[in-house]
Amino acid sequence: MTRMNEKFLNNLLNSISVSGYEEQVQDIVTEEMKEYTDEIRRDEMQNLTCILNPENDVRIMLSAHADEIGLMISNIREDGRLQVIDRGGIVPATYPGRQVRIKTKNGEVYGVVEAYRDLFKEENLGTKHFLIDIGAKDREDALKNVSLGDPIVPDTHIRKMTNGKFTARALDDRLGVYIIMEAIKRLPIGISDFKTLQRSQKYFVDKTKYLPLLEKISNFLFLIRPRRFGKSLFLSMVADYFDCANKDIEKEYQGTWIETHPLESKGKFQILQFDFSQVLDRVENLETDFNTYCCSCLNQFVQKYQNYYTKDTVEWALAATTSKDKINILSKEAKERGYHLYLIIDEYDNFTNTVLNELGEDTYHNMTHSSGFYRNAFKIFKPNFERILFMGVSPITLNDLTSGFNIATNISLHPWFNMMLGFSEEEVRQMISYYISVGLIKTNDTIGVTISEDEKINAIIAEMKPWYDNYCFSEDRYNIDPSMYNSNMVLYYLNNLITTGKAPKEMADPSCRTDYAKLKNLVRLDHLDGDRKGVLMKIAEKGFIDASIADSFAAEEVMNPDRFVSLLYYYGMLTIGGTDLDALHLVIPNNTIRKMYYDFLVEQFQTLHSLDLNDLSAMYRKAAQEGEWQPLFEYLSSSYWKDSSIRDGIQGERNIQGYFNAYLHLSKLFIAHPEIEANHGYCDFFLLADTKKFSTLRHSYIIELKYLPSKATDREAKTAKEQAVEQLNKYITDTNIQSLTAGTQLHGIYLIFQQGNATEIGEI
Repeated sequence: MTRMNEKFLNNLLNSISVSGYEEQVQDIVTEEMKEYTDEIRRDEMQNLTCILNPENDVRIMLSAHADEIGLMISNIREDGRLQVIDRGGIVPATYPGRQVRIKTKNGEVYGVVEAYRDLFKEENLGTKHFLIDIGAKDREDALKNVSLGDPIVPDTHIRKMTNGKFTARALDDRLGVYIIMEAIKRLPIGISDFKTLQRSQKYFVDKTKYLPLLEKISNFLFLIRPRRFGKSLFLSMVADYFDCANKDIEKEYQGTWIETHPLESKGKFQILQFDFSQVLDRVENLETDFNTYCCSCLNQFVQKYQNYYTKDTVEWALAATTSKDKINILSKEAKERGYHLYLIIDEYDNFTNTVLNELGEDTYHNMTHSSGFYRNAFKIFKPNFERILFMGVSPITLNDLTSGFNIATNISLHPWFNMMLGFSEEEVRQMISYYISVGLIKTNDTIGVTISEDEKINAIIAEMKPWYDNYCFSEDRYNIDPSMYNSNMVLYYLNNLITTGKAPKEMADPSCRTDYAKLKNLVRLDHLDGDRKGVLMKIAEKGFIDASIADSFAAEEVMNPDRFVSLLYYYGMLTIGGTDLDALHLVIPNNTIRKMYYDFLVEQFQTLHSLDLNDLSAMYRKAAQEGEWQPLFEYLSSSYWKDSSIRDGIQGERNIQGYFNAYLHLSKLFIAHPEIEANHGYCDFFLLADTKKFSTLRHSYIIELKYLPSKATDREAKTAKEQAVEQLNKYITDTNIQSLTAGTQLHGIYLIFQQGNATEIGEI
C-alpha cells in the first residue's frame, strides 16, 4: 500500500501558479524531490525537470503542466478597484461574485469579483467587464498592497467529499504533477528501516495486522525465515510502532490496518535493537567485537531515552564497559520506575554461522555452550526485558544457546504467521496495479499493442510466478493460504521492468547466488559425505523429498541427512508442498531455487567429465533458432556415456534424469519445465523457447527419455520406443502446450538409453 502524501498534495493545490508565474509550484516540487532524484534542472522557460539515472541509456519522459489558468492585474482605477486580463482559457461566467487570492511580492491579498444584475446582460461577457474590490480606498491605497502584473486565482478550498474523493482548484494540473513526482520515488529495494520507508513515501505492503497476533501468543518470540523475505523491515516496523519515543506514530500508520485497530501497547516500550550481522569483523576477536557492538547499541539506547532516567543512571550506564553491566544498570531503574523494555534482535545467527564455517565446531561450541559469551548474553536478556522478538535463518544456534533453558516460543511453523513475511499474489497484483496507475509500468505487450490493465498484470504474474512464488511455511495452512512470493525477488523484477521497460534477462536474482554460496560453505558441500550429497542429488533430480521438519537441532546434527533436509527448508531451498501421512512433501519452490540445485549438479558432473560449455551454448543457439537439435542431444548423450563414474554414482533412470535436468537448464534461451503436465501425463522435459526475451527464436522441444537395463531384449527396446512416440504425440497435441509454444515449431524428441549400448535419438 502507499499512503497519500497529503502534505505534498496540499502544498501543490494551495500554490498560486498562473501561467507565467510558476515559481511557487516549482519551489514546492524542488523541495519535495531533492532527496529522491539525482538532478533537478530549471530553465528560462519555467520548465522544471527531475532526473533519475542521468547516465542510463534508456530514457523515459513523464510530463505534466504545473501552471493554471487565472487572471492578472492590468490596471488599477482611481477608485482602487482592479481591472484584469485572463491568463489562459477561463470561463468568464464563473468569476462574478467569486472571492479571489492575489499573489504579491509581500504575500497574498484577498478580494472579490464584483457582481451585479446588469453584468450578466452583457452579450460577450469577458474579463474586460470585471472589477475586483480589495477594500482599497483609492488607487494610492491599492498600490500599497498590489502591483500591475500580479496573478489572481479563485479563493477556493480543498474539501473532502464522500467515498474518499475530494475537490480543489486546478486539480487537472496539480494531480498530474503529484502523480509523476510520487511515481519517481523508487521501489523500496534495499530499505530495511520502516521510518525511512514511510518518510520517503516508498511503496509499503501492509503487514500491521500481525502485530496483535505477536502479542497474543507470547512475550518472547523467535521466527526463522529464508533470507530476503523482509525480516529486517518487519522488525523495524515492530520497533517503530511500540516505541515510546516515537511522536509520529499516528502519521506513520495512516492508511494501515493497525490505524483502525490500535493496540493498547502502542508507543509503550523503550526499544533496544541489535543487528548481529554487524558484529563480526575479525573472527580472532569474537568476544571483544561482540561486546563492543552491543555496548555501542546500548549507548545509543541511553542517549535516546536519557530523559527517562536519573542523571546518575545515565552516567553509570555510559561508563560501564560491558554490555552485561549496562543492561543491569538500566534494567534496575526501569523496573523501579515501571518502564517497559522491548528487545529486538535481527540476524541473531549471522555471525555464529560465520564462526561455524570459518573457525569450526570447537570455536562455535565454546561461544554457544556452557559459559560461552553468546550463551551468557541470552541468559541476561530474558529476565531484563518484558518482551523479546528475534529472527534468523537457521534454528541451529537457537538450539545450542537454549539447551537447558527456554528463551522464546518458536513461531516459525505456526499457522498464524504463514503469510507474515513475503508477498501473496494479491499483494503483488496490487503493487503492479499501483505502478501501472502512476505510469511507470506501461500497458502494452511485446509488440507495442496496448492491452488492458488486467491483461498486463496477468502477463507479469505469469512471468514472475514460476520463478519467485510457491513458498509455504506452515503445514496447517497448505492449500488454505495462498502461496508466498519471495519479496526481494519481486522487487528485483519490478525494478528492472520500471527502469528498462522489460523483465530482467536473468530472472533469478543474482544476489540469491550469494545465499547459495553461504549455504555451501556452511555445510561444506565440497566435502560432503555420500549421504548428504545423495540428499542434494535426490532433490535436484526428483524435485522433492518426503521428510519431517525439525524445529531445532544442534550444529553437529547437520551431519545427519534428515537434519540437513530441515536446514534446506529453513534456507528456502525446500518448501511445504503437501503431506504424505506422517511426513511432509517438501518440494523445490520455484525455478530460481531449482536453478541452484541444477547448478550444483553441473558442478558435480563437470568434476567427473567436463563438457565444453561454450560449445554447448552454440548448440543451444542452433537448436533454438534453426531447429538443429541433433548435435545438442547427441553431444549430451555421448558425454553421459564417456565417464562411468557419472553413471555409477546413482543408478538407472534417476541418474540420467538428473544429468539432463542439469545441462538442459543451463541455456537462457529456453524456459526448462521439468515434468510439465500434458493430456493427463507428465513429459520428462519441455524446452520452451523464451521468445519474450529473444524474439528470433523459432523452435521448442518436448523430450521423452526411456531407460533400459543392459539385459533388455530388442523387443523391449522397440516397445520403449513405441511408448515414447505415443507419449510425445499425446503431449504435443495438448492445448496448454500448444498455447505456450505459439509462434514456435514444437519438436518431439525421444532418447532411448540402454545400459552398455548406444543411445537411440529421434524425432517423431
